[in-house]
Parts: sequence; structure tokens; C-alpha cells
Amino acid sequence: FTVSFEKEGKYEVSVADKKSTITVTAAEPATPADLLKMATDFFLLLDNEEYTAAVKQFDATMENALPVEKLREVWKTIIAKQGYLNLWERAQYLRKMDLKLFC
Repeated sequence: FTVSFEKEGKYEVSVADKKSTITVTAAEPATPADLLKMATDFFLLLDNEEYTAAVKQFDATMENALPVEKLREVWKTIIAKQGYLNLWERAQYLRKMDLKLFC
């Protein structure tokens, strides 16, 4: 499950009648360099046909939508139609980060 807090601080939580205190701290958002490394690592996993490791990077929603076998099928289809991925670069537009893929 996911719980969101608007402020840092200590909160008492109760799950299945068990109480606990948690401390919430602000997390730093990922930097463009971090995101580019994550994307690079992901594409290297795909290139090496390590689909199980690639799917482990997904959250539950994405994993349900694109499980290992489906990811393999999608990636193989892209390679068959477009060729192997040769290069990618970061393109930043305002607050959104996109990757340009070159096959």
C-alpha cells in the first residue's frame, strides 16, 4: 500500500491493530543524471536479454501491465521492426524528461 504525508515529522500508524511510530522525511527527487543512468541500465538489461531483471525495476502497476514474457515480446518486436538500439540521448523539455531513441 502507499501512504502519503504532506509534512515531515513523526506519525503514529496502526496496521492490523498493531501500532508503530514512523518518521517521515522529505526525499530528494531524482536528478536528470540519476534518471539517465536508470534508463541506460534498463536498456542494457534489454540489450542483454535480461528481461526478468528489467521487470524488477517496475512498480507493481507496470509489472502487471508488462510482465517478463510480454516485455520480451515487445522488445523483440521493436528490434524486428526498427533494428537494434544504437544510441539514446536525454532531451529535457521544461519539467519533463524524455529519451530520444535511435535505431
